[in-house]
Amino acid sequence: MPRAVRRSPTVVTGCRSECMHSAAVSECLRPPTLSGPQGSRILAAIVGKRVSRVALVGTFGLQPKATVAARAVPIALELQRRGKQVRVFVPPWDDPDSAGLTTEARGVPVEQVSLSGGPLAVLARLARAVARFQPDLIHAFKPIGFSAGVAQLNVVRTVLPGRRLPLVVDGDDWEGGGGWNERRPFPGWARAAGSWQERWCYCHADAVTVASEELRSIVWSLGVQPSRVFAVPNGLTAPLAHPKPEEVEEVRRRHDLTDQTILLYTRFAEFAPSWPVAFMAALRRSSPEVGLLVVGRGLAGEEEKLAAEARSAGLAQALRYVGWVQPDRLPSYLAAAHVAVVPFEDTLVARTKSSVKLLELMSLGLPIVASAVGENVRYLDYGRAGVLVPPPLDAEQCASEVQSLLSDAPRRERLGQAAAQRLREEYLWSNLANQVEDAYRRAVSSRGIGAERE
Repeated sequence: MPRAVRRSPTVVTGCRSECMHSAAVSECLRPPTLSGPQGSRILAAIVGKRVSRVALVGTFGLQPKATVAARAVPIALELQRRGKQVRVFVPPWDDPDSAGLTTEARGVPVEQVSLSGGPLAVLARLARAVARFQPDLIHAFKPIGFSAGVAQLNVVRTVLPGRRLPLVVDGDDWEGGGGWNERRPFPGWARAAGSWQERWCYCHADAVTVASEELRSIVWSLGVQPSRVFAVPNGLTAPLAHPKPEEVEEVRRRHDLTDQTILLYTRFAEFAPSWPVAFMAALRRSSPEVGLLVVGRGLAGEEEKLAAEARSAGLAQALRYVGWVQPDRLPSYLAAAHVAVVPFEDTLVARTKSSVKLLELMSLGLPIVASAVGENVRYLDYGRAGVLVPPPLDAEQCASEVQSLLSDAPRRERLGQAAAQRLREEYLWSNLANQVEDAYRRAVSSRGIGAERE
């Protein structure tokens, strides 16, 4: 059993009561009966049924948000390599210029439906697009918004009339109480609706894929059978390509980086903008030449707050903020640093996420100092592939660990090599897709012959 975790009471008690006292959900969660002649027929149908067409449905576009591009598309690509026909369906409300286009992302077809006519029209259009594809199974990414709407329509048999397809629901964050719901500028009714959708989808899915062990525990707490929930942490399709030495040196010259440069690769969702300033102040007391290279862009202008805090503290000259970097140039920026720091406050958002940015750092063999929160612990192999700093997030303690690494080149090399090896052996999608296919088999077995007309 996983270790005990701290959760918001609204996550555990309210939803569990809702799930366990609903006849409909109880029926959904009941394991299939596979004994006797009827069970033999069902097993024969399951063995003969090969999931060959998969519809992967997102709730927003390929950019700027990361879930579809960093999770759904790589999963689809690996399934495609294994002989499946796949298509990703999204309503690109956050990238409206792409609406109505069918494109390819890394060789995976992506249908981006039109946004005209309001939310209900978009949902109907998304469901019709999925129906035209005639999938054997639906994999809905994020149990909120439009992807959740398609999942719900499938459960009530209105995506393909009279049929309920096997349904897998994917979660890469906790959206409800204590999660992202409390950070989004939505009205109360919208947050309540999203929280309800999230619980409903997890409870009605034939199988669930989750990006973290913490999120798996939460889904279990909703009353979902453990055998239906599959931990599928984020991965990479391939390690980032190592940049040429001259490309790295060019970045260092352009941004006047010192020989003791610390990297903060972030979107500022896991810590307050004031934290990097406190961290640098602590670090520069013993190492005045240390500089901080910040790569990434905040969700709500946090980088501007960071710059203001640095000026107020007299540390503006130690900060190099480069913002968002094009993917083809990203490795040379990340490799320009000597140590990477990955600070997470100990929150439900941080515990339930699965950081692709951390994996990218690992793939380049960077020595890493990270908060021992959530999947960071497993990614860094419990401290064997990086330095883990226990919560709460403390600038002084992180600075001390970084200083220790800066003064120990052999240890930096060992940790960097261990991180890169860990990534190659455990966190490539060519390995992780096995768990995805296990979830698909569980979904088909849960439905029995539910994919056929009933």
